[in-house]
Amino acid sequence: MTPSVDHRLRAAVDASVAWYTTIFTSHGIGSRTVDGVWSPWPIGPDQRKPPPFHSAVLTVEPWATAEAVVERAAGLAQCSVADCFAALDLTGAGFEVLFEAHWLHLPAGPSEPSPMPEGWFVLTGDAELAEWNTGYDTTDVLRPDLLGRATFQILARRGIGGGGAGGGGAGDGITGGAIAHLGTGVVGLSNVHAADGYDLAWTDVIAAVRHCFPGRAIVDYERGADLAAALGAGFTPVGTHRVWVR
Repeated sequence: MTPSVDHRLRAAVDASVAWYTTIFTSHGIGSRTVDGVWSPWPIGPDQRKPPPFHSAVLTVEPWATAEAVVERAAGLAQCSVADCFAALDLTGAGFEVLFEAHWLHLPAGPSEPSPMPEGWFVLTGDAELAEWNTGYDTTDVLRPDLLGRATFQILARRGIGGGGAGGGGAGDGITGGAIAHLGTGVVGLSNVHAADGYDLAWTDVIAAVRHCFPGRAIVDYERGADLAAALGAGFTPVGTHRVWVR
């Protein structure tokens, strides 16, 4: 029998697949889903490495098998697998768990756009993106063509914005950020971060996302301190996300 999936978890996984497809396409890498497993396409000896911080294989259905994952990972000397439903045991294929996180869901807010929080804005220029990337070590991940996609909004904050230590004001450099991208009827949230010496209010992050994409639930996955902060801002855990490496 096919396992039932909480619709909130399904939406979160689908948003993650949309993220991966967008990022890989930006790097000129195609993709395909076969047997419940997403991976770059075509597969072969000339397969390009995934962008930094990204897995080469994702399970996108709860019934995907370890055999299907291993087949898609064959030929890759180094490979990470995003086991989106935490349903597999890949130890027999030489993998070990890198980390576990929790999928999160926040119900939809008002249908009208929220005011953009103080200090927050949407990146529109290459220089802003370069500054964002330098501060968050994503120069080899986020490329300028992403700025022209209506479904993909890179958010930044200058100065303190939501409050924090370290001093500074609106004229300072980028001190925090996040990315909002459309999934299937929801908004995927990722890359929430603050610069050293600054705090970041998750309520401001949520407001910035709802300014760009009102009236939609927000999904994400987090662990550690970020998980605690997200839960404190109203997110609900809806599943486990496990990443394997070899």
